[in-house]
Amino acid sequence: MASLALGLAVLDKRSFSERRDEIHKAAVLELGYVTGLAKGFLQIGAYQDVSEALRAWGVANGSTVELTLISKKTGVILGGYQRSQSARNPETFKALIDYSIRGQAELILVRDFLSVYEERRQFQQQMVLILVVFGVALAIFVRLGQRRNVESLLLKARTDELSRANEYLRDQIEQRRAAELALKKEKELAEVT
Repeated sequence: MASLALGLAVLDKRSFSERRDEIHKAAVLELGYVTGLAKGFLQIGAYQDVSEALRAWGVANGSTVELTLISKKTGVILGGYQRSQSARNPETFKALIDYSIRGQAELILVRDFLSVYEERRQFQQQMVLILVVFGVALAIFVRLGQRRNVESLLLKARTDELSRANEYLRDQIEQRRAAELALKKEKELAEVT
């Protein structure tokens, strides 16, 4: 039982790490794509377009909590998106964008990793259920084994008792036969005399 629990815990940790890594890689790819998009708009001076593109990107991607483009030189926010609902498990990713000789901006992407943690919680609940079912099945199996052993012992005791009764009855039959034979011989002897 402990081995099963340990095995499930290792599986949980590995599964959680792999899923988290997958989502992390997807966020890095997303950041790269949005960085390229923003850089294209910034290079042609389309600041309004970059702001609208970032807002549209944020709305289209449900796990995006914040997407902000900030001028490194002035600190001015050039565009962005902010989800109304705060993140429960936020992860922040940043990228620098060089878009002209002196122009540099920082793109900040905040993703909510809540789905990974919810998947892990569901997996852990399933593991607990598996352990409970396995424990109950094991308890039933042990109980049936104990019952079978008790029944086996009772059957052996009853068989031994019946064997002793049969032996006693055989002895009684032999004694009666011997008595009948002796009685018959006496009777024959009495008739002859």
